Amino acid sequence: MKKSQNPSAVRSRKEISIALLKLMQEYPYAEISVKQIIME
Repeated sequence: MKKSQNPSAVRSRKEISIALLKLMQEYPYAEISVKQIIME
């Protein structure tokens, strides 16, 4: 997949990654939902 250089897309990827890493400190990976990531 080609990564966009669009500033909005770059910021979104960064925020999603941060949210996922934060949730992985509290929950097993298999239990994390997209909704949890978005709400984070």
